[in-house]
Amino acid sequence: MNRLCLQILFCLLCTLNSKGQQVVVQSLVNLERLGFNPSITGSNESSSIFIANRTGSNLRYTSVQCETFFPKKSIGMGLLMESYQSLLETQNSFRLNVAYRLKTQKGFWQMGLAPIAHNYSINTHNLNVRNLDDALIPKNNLNRWAVNFNAGILHKTKQMLLSISVQNVSKGLNPLASSYGYLIEYQQYTFFGSYAYNVSSSWKLVPALYAQQVTNLGNYVAASTKLQHDCFFVGLQYGLHHTWAASVAFNFQFEKKVKQTMLGYSLVQGNNGMARDLYHEVFVSFSFAKKSRSNSSLKEIPQFLSPIYF
Repeated sequence: MNRLCLQILFCLLCTLNSKGQQVVVQSLVNLERLGFNPSITGSNESSSIFIANRTGSNLRYTSVQCETFFPKKSIGMGLLMESYQSLLETQNSFRLNVAYRLKTQKGFWQMGLAPIAHNYSINTHNLNVRNLDDALIPKNNLNRWAVNFNAGILHKTKQMLLSISVQNVSKGLNPLASSYGYLIEYQQYTFFGSYAYNVSSSWKLVPALYAQQVTNLGNYVAASTKLQHDCFFVGLQYGLHHTWAASVAFNFQFEKKVKQTMLGYSLVQGNNGMARDLYHEVFVSFSFAKKSRSNSSLKEIPQFLSPIYF
């Protein structure tokens, strides 16, 4: 009976925490550029670095995103490093994003591919396990690596962006599937779209819609609106399961190599299926100037220098 109770509790915790981690509530979908679609890489036609750190009750999430675009080759490249830690699990991932561009009369298409290396471990020191030899405890898989890849496509014009993507495309590449089942072996299908309205010469309103379907875990939809000025922006987002986020950031312009620096803060409410928690997130980004932008597909939009503009 005790073993059965432990098994039920362990599976419940795994399922609950997996849902909370795998359907991460983003602070603002316009900020998380490379995480859900590799085809977005380089679409803003600037070299930039984005760093975010989120903390909350028994949770820490850190991401580092770097990207650049090579106009002569029509190729965007980026690197994404993520670290997620909760009471039950620790996950780290590394992605190399590559996107290829095809120009059109009104904008361009981009196709992206991202190989990903994923490390997963169970934090047994936070579990009261009396018998480590119990078959329920996967002691041989406490720290495992898995590889997979993501793919996506994007269409962008002066004001509109539409994108779809698939994460963890191949089931056969994941060695964790046989041990952990759908807790690790899952696929994500995402859609993201946004439209930029020119309110005035200095103000833009950017509504966006983000939809995500995760195999065996359900759906997630979020709508956001960002009011952007040359010097700052404010953003609001609301999603299913009573999740929401509020973000504010300030831009600092420079004339040297670092063209623009952005500092921001987000307050995020997430829902893991049984309880809602508040998280605090701080982020910073650096956009680097280039010598020439003559080959830009959307060079008439100066705001594309911003690493957060869609």
